[in-house]
Amino acid sequence: MADPLAFANDNATSALNGQ
Repeated sequence: MADPLAFANDNATSALNGQ
């Protein structure tokens, strides 16, 4: 992904959502 911070944030959100 072009933006590593956005990638990390997406992963964190997914973890919180249990996905």
